[in-house]
Amino acid sequence: MHLVKSCSCLGVGSLGGAWRSIGEIEEYDLRGNILVLNCGELGAEVKVVGSNVFRVRLMTPDKVHSPPWIVRECEAAPSFAFKDEDEHLTVSTENLLLKVRRNPCRLEFYARDGWLINRDDLGKGMG
Repeated sequence: MHLVKSCSCLGVGSLGGAWRSIGEIEEYDLRGNILVLNCGELGAEVKVVGSNVFRVRLMTPDKVHSPPWIVRECEAAPSFAFKDEDEHLTVSTENLLLKVRRNPCRLEFYARDGWLINRDDLGKGMG
C-alpha cells in the first residue's frame, strides 16, 4: 500500500493561445528549494514544499508571477537531494522522487520505492 499525503502536479491547458509543448530544458537554476527550468518561451518552477509535496508551476520567463496560495508553506526548509544526470535531473525527499527529463522536458513523480504516482503525458508534456 502506498500512502502519499499530497503530491501536487501541474494540470493546465496553455498559456495564452494554442497548445505548445514546453520543449527541451535549455538551462536550469537551483535556488534553495526551488528548481527553475528554462525551456525557451516557456519554463517551469518546481518547489520542494515538504517531504510529501512538490509544487510545479508552468511559467513564461518574461512575466512576473504571483505567489500561489493553494499549498501552505512550511516554516522550515525541507530536506531534499538534487542530482544532475545525463538525461534527467532528480529531486528526492524522504518520501518522493521527481525525475525531470531534459529533452523534451517531462516530469515523473515516484514514491521512494519506485512506484509511479504521476507523470506528464509522453506525447504532450506540459504546455
